[in-house]
Amino acid sequence: RTALPAILQLKVRLLHWIPYAHLDATLGLFAYDTVKKHLSPKLGEQPKVPIPASLIAGACAGVSSTICTYPLELVKTRLTIQRGVYNGIIDAFVKILREEGPAELYRGLAPSLIGV
Repeated sequence: RTALPAILQLKVRLLHWIPYAHLDATLGLFAYDTVKKHLSPKLGEQPKVPIPASLIAGACAGVSSTICTYPLELVKTRLTIQRGVYNGIIDAFVKILREEGPAELYRGLAPSLIGV
């Protein structure tokens, strides 16, 4: 027996995770920088909001990342739980959209947003 199958399986898992993690981080950083830039007072200016801009920017970053990546999480969960129903990610997206409608991609989003 060799460790090769386990190493290959780990490599496949990492290849699936890396693009998702990159998307999540990119969206979060973009939202954070944009909101913080617009809410931070300039030198000698009064703060625009009574809450620290970084706190609001962090919340906006979390919400925007969650909203954008939630359909991927849903599809990933469906592929894991309902083996044999879908023939890959694109097939899962198409079947969910056709059979259940676009709103299904965001079913259960509210609890995730509360956790942000």
